[in-house]
Amino acid sequence: MRRRLLALLVIITLMFMLPAYGEVLLSPALAGSPMPQSAMFRLYPVHVRYYYHQLTNNQKAVFAQMYDAICSFNDQVDLDPAYPCDAEEMNHVIDVIWNDCPEPFQRAAKYSCGTWIDRVVSVLFTYDMDAAQYEKDYRALVSALRGIARLPGFHGDEYDQQLAIYRHIIDLSDYRMNELYSTKAAGPLVYGYGQCEGYAEALCIALRFYGLSGFYGIPLD
Repeated sequence: MRRRLLALLVIITLMFMLPAYGEVLLSPALAGSPMPQSAMFRLYPVHVRYYYHQLTNNQKAVFAQMYDAICSFNDQVDLDPAYPCDAEEMNHVIDVIWNDCPEPFQRAAKYSCGTWIDRVVSVLFTYDMDAAQYEKDYRALVSALRGIARLPGFHGDEYDQQLAIYRHIIDLSDYRMNELYSTKAAGPLVYGYGQCEGYAEALCIALRFYGLSGFYGIPLD
């Protein structure tokens, strides 16, 4: 129970919210593969992706197409008809990408879907930054995550690691709203500021980077 405390802090934080990238880190999606091919997806162990494992195989295939498209800064992805997806399934996939994947933080909150009859056939994305800025920020984020291993007390048991990560993020940053990185993991870890969502994403990605369980709650409509 004690060891789960810090992971639960992420959920508590979200109760107050409203509903090296580039060629070396990316590769095109394999047709029919249920798992994203972007190396970014392997930034931390797959088994700690809490909500991803609740998707069906069909939803995971749609997730993979969308995740790789975002990582490649594509404006649009035309979904593979071999994996038909209706609006309800798309909502599940969107929830996981936007609320359980802190690493592709270039994505903006806005997206739109193209439909045909009762199927979603395409998704359009918008981005908060260009690829060059994201590459810089992503590499700085990875460097910051690696630096956590040098924190005092980090090499104790799992609880000590969670506590060291939590304290580091709190000590490192100030609470600031409505800035570009306020709601992103890079806010607290790279730029030294954040708000509720940003702190939650920073804690989640840092825990996962070291194979520790961490997730935050998806608000219900």
